[in-house]
Amino acid sequence: MSLYGRLITCGRLSIGLFTCAAALPSPQRPPDLPDTLAVISKQASQFWQSAPNFTARETLQQKFIVRRHRRLHIHLSPPPAGPQYRERTLESWYGFSTLRDAPEALVELRDVSTREALEQDLAADDGHKRALIHRFEHENSRGLALNVGQIILLFTRARLDQYSFQLSRTATLGSDAAWVIVFHQKTGDASLHIEEPGRSVRAPVQGELWVRQSDHLVLRVTLQNSRQDSKIAIRDEAAVDYAPNSSSAVLPSIATYRRYLNGRLYFENISRYSDWQAIEPTRSLPRSRLPAAASYRPRSSANRNTEPRPMRPTAPE
Repeated sequence: MSLYGRLITCGRLSIGLFTCAAALPSPQRPPDLPDTLAVISKQASQFWQSAPNFTARETLQQKFIVRRHRRLHIHLSPPPAGPQYRERTLESWYGFSTLRDAPEALVELRDVSTREALEQDLAADDGHKRALIHRFEHENSRGLALNVGQIILLFTRARLDQYSFQLSRTATLGSDAAWVIVFHQKTGDASLHIEEPGRSVRAPVQGELWVRQSDHLVLRVTLQNSRQDSKIAIRDEAAVDYAPNSSSAVLPSIATYRRYLNGRLYFENISRYSDWQAIEPTRSLPRSRLPAAASYRPRSSANRNTEPRPMRPTAPE
């Protein structure tokens, strides 16, 4: 897919064949897949342990189709020819927390005011947290990715056996050489939950894991899903880029979600996370067991039948 294409440049070739060959790093051996997956699952565990103790600044850029006439639709309708898009940028403070009815799961919380206000939100009761989540959904109902920052939790140790993994290719992401591992869910409950107008779809998860060649650090996780709704071909693409942190294995740096109808962009969300800072935890996050599963739950509303509602990979079940 073009969105996750291979980013290789050959500018050094102009220096000369021998100079170029000497400047290039020695090729890495293909990794031992079980050892690599063990490292990945350890990072997922570390993320679950430490991510709630950090907050960041989130800049969300949204792009969505502007419809000229509002009318009731039973099914999704494809973008018109030459669609017009509207763009907007939202700024907020961002962090992870838990809810009492699912203490092993992480949920995203946002507060537009201050970092200190967000830290108070993270320590508040479930009613306050749910109100923040619902408000954010309501104010951004045209198509919004929620709870994607913790996609890495799909690969906890307890869930690895539910997937098939295959080394696909090499790539580069920024300055890092990466191995790209393709994964498909083969057992367990279908983790992809899609709610479309009038129906609910469950599908196995599939996508790619990008890991740094030098130490198998997770750099990117992607998810893809394609399906047919009557005469409309629907394609969802999501990706989360991670960056290392001195106090945590990785934390999200960019989260992208796009939906296409009949090959045309329907909406796009790009969240960028910056200024991660550790906080003194004022709430207790149970550590008795690691999450055994995660699910990916994009939801759509029909305008509620025409406009997609938040894409929600729910926290581990």
